[in-house]
Amino acid sequence: MKFFVFVLLFNNIIMANDCTSKRAELNQKINSSESVLDSAIKPENFPSPASSEYNCLGAPKENRRDTQQNAQASMYNSALNNSELSAMAAFDSLIPSAEVCGFSEEILDIKQRLANRMTVKANLNAEKIRASGKIDQYLGAIDAVIDSAKLLESLGGNRSSRAYQLASDMFIELADYSLEQLNKHDFRFDLNVLLTFVRKAILFGHSASIDQYIKQFERALRFQVFIEGKTNLLIDDFEIDYFTNMINPELHASYNEEWNEFDWNPNPMVQKIEGKLDVDDGYGKLVGNKNFDNQVILDIRACDMVPYVKVKMKEFGPAKENWLICDDEDDCQAFPFPTTLKAVATHALMGNFRYETIRGVGPFYTFELPLKNLESEIGNREYIGSKTMDEMTFKSTYQFKVIHTP
Repeated sequence: MKFFVFVLLFNNIIMANDCTSKRAELNQKINSSESVLDSAIKPENFPSPASSEYNCLGAPKENRRDTQQNAQASMYNSALNNSELSAMAAFDSLIPSAEVCGFSEEILDIKQRLANRMTVKANLNAEKIRASGKIDQYLGAIDAVIDSAKLLESLGGNRSSRAYQLASDMFIELADYSLEQLNKHDFRFDLNVLLTFVRKAILFGHSASIDQYIKQFERALRFQVFIEGKTNLLIDDFEIDYFTNMINPELHASYNEEWNEFDWNPNPMVQKIEGKLDVDDGYGKLVGNKNFDNQVILDIRACDMVPYVKVKMKEFGPAKENWLICDDEDDCQAFPFPTTLKAVATHALMGNFRYETIRGVGPFYTFELPLKNLESEIGNREYIGSKTMDEMTFKSTYQFKVIHTP
């Protein structure tokens, strides 16, 4: 029994001596932390966050860039608050002894004060960057604000409402910036970019409406589409020429949430079709049925490896054509043709377009135009095709032009 009492007394002496040394170490680290806390906060000396790009967020071709940017933003808080984080980390070696030696509350208190200082610095830094208008530095600044605020809360400190307000306001400014870029014809700022920022703003307390931002995005998706075609059919000495001019003066889109894609207004095209027919001892001209049910749909792929815009057209021409066939003395008679323009253009341009359906509707003749991003004329391309079958020769030239008119 005496042996166990001796062992117990010996352990208590060792523990007391250990706590004495730990207390001395604690005091030293507290003094170092107080020096950090007493130092002046000078925003002009803050390091700048890395520059970030916001276009094509989440696009496969930008995976590496996005990953790098997110890592840089996450590390920025360490650069901004290096002194405070180093002072906090110095107490980690004392944690195992803190409760036994009775100084847990002192460590928690000094860590809270350091975290509060970090939050103050991160908020000041964010306000400084907002005032400078350097929107490319927002990601790092926002990350520092959020990380500092969450660290303070995890240590039992008060929630920094200013920090979350700053973060949400800056995310909304990024959403507004993405809309501004779209209105300047930069289609790399797609709906995914916009909604990424709006949803993050809402997450941190902003009252923004996703529906209202989608409506603003829809208003930016307005276009004019011009299609001009020349088509020729030659059969021995029988020749038909078509001249086609089609315009959609206001093509615009609306977001379909169910399909997570856009519906394009079915406004009728303004269409003008002229037809000439040359035959022995006479001529022919196209009359009637010049307007036909047609629709154009756009699909802009600015974030693909090779950016392009798809123009999807429902028809080349009417289902039926009415002609007047006249002799040299202008004696004419009506003569209905089958859908000659449509058949000739389809045969001649085969290989220049693809057939595509849209949710079971179609097929649409789909042409791909190289995307001219950052220009109001986002696409302009001519397609030329010809084909010979037996004694028939089909030739067709179609020019597609798309203008962004937000």
